[in-house]
Amino acid sequence: MKRKKIWKRILLSVVLIPVILFGVLVAVLYWKQDTIVQQLIDTANRDFAGELEIQDSHISPFTNFPYVSIDLDHVKIYENKNKTGAALLEVADVYLGFDLLTIIQGKMDIKVIRVKDGAIKLVQHADGSFNITNALSGKEEVSDPAAEFHLDIKAIELNNVHVLKINESDSLLIDAFIQDAQSRFKADQNHVLVKLDTRFEMNVLLNGDTTFAKHKHFDLHTHS
Repeated sequence: MKRKKIWKRILLSVVLIPVILFGVLVAVLYWKQDTIVQQLIDTANRDFAGELEIQDSHISPFTNFPYVSIDLDHVKIYENKNKTGAALLEVADVYLGFDLLTIIQGKMDIKVIRVKDGAIKLVQHADGSFNITNALSGKEEVSDPAAEFHLDIKAIELNNVHVLKINESDSLLIDAFIQDAQSRFKADQNHVLVKLDTRFEMNVLLNGDTTFAKHKHFDLHTHS
């Protein structure tokens, strides 16, 4: 009987300790959430030419498990600080997945990005530049790299995202609705390996003519 009790205690400890540790780490992220989000906004708007707006945020522990996510609500990105024209990205949710242990160590490494419910509008201007490239162009040198966010992306996911690609120099329009897309990244010393699974519907219009492609369904899978 004593041996059974000992084994029960060992098994209970094996189950409870990870749960308790996970709960403590999530509590730490709740505590640091506002600071993390504000640092993200300040860093993006200081270092890039575009403008980032976030309406609200909350913790989403299991969306990108085993990473714990901060859900950024009603996110908009504009090409410039004046916010002229429509937002190039306007989505309901952007989930940023973090490794809790690295956050405790003071490292803001974003491991997973998940974009859900919204639109991405890519515009190629007459001079050949893209609105997204202009928005992400650097404004100034990073003064303290250790304090910045870092991208250590393992996966990017899109769910129910409408993508428009417009060329200002002609009337070509690519209109795609991405039901879901998952990309996984694996890097070694010489290569970055990418695995992609996606399902989407696409229209290609030229002068309003959909002869090129109309409501074409695509199911694409690649292996890294």
